[in-house]
Amino acid sequence: MEIRDSETPRMFLYRLNRAAKKADIAFERPTTEREAHIRRFIKALSDTCLRTTLQGQRFDTLNELEDTLKRIEALRQDERHEDRDYQQKKRPAQNLQFGRFKPQPRRAEGRAFLAEGGNADSDAERHAYFTDETPSRYEEEFEVEQSHHDLRADTSELQPNPTTTSSGLSSSSQPL
Repeated sequence: MEIRDSETPRMFLYRLNRAAKKADIAFERPTTEREAHIRRFIKALSDTCLRTTLQGQRFDTLNELEDTLKRIEALRQDERHEDRDYQQKKRPAQNLQFGRFKPQPRRAEGRAFLAEGGNADSDAERHAYFTDETPSRYEEEFEVEQSHHDLRADTSELQPNPTTTSSGLSSSSQPL
């Protein structure tokens, strides 16, 4: 019988005990069969460090062996927990989101795209925006003001000034 990858040494001991009961091996009383049972258990362990530790000890009862395995499992659990905490403190946190803050952009989100309209003229200006970027309010107000100024300039060129006449003199300077 071999230890499975998914089971702890204590779980393997329980499974070995059930198999020994089915085979009518008297491992519960202090006999040579119990010592052979414990040696069989230790020999089947895949963890060489644990195997070496257990070979150097004498167990009068199976409860002592079970208690030793419990302590070793608890120590390893603590070591794994401390190691995991150390690793988390050592490397910076990634992709954490706190409250209302935006998560970090993914790789493809920082790429530019070209905004095109279906009926846009070929002479029309084209603006490139990033996906994580929107025009600021200042830029929008500036564009509106600029287009309004351009519109006034176009209309002033088309309309003659009412204060000037065809002779170039102003209406107020003409003699009556």
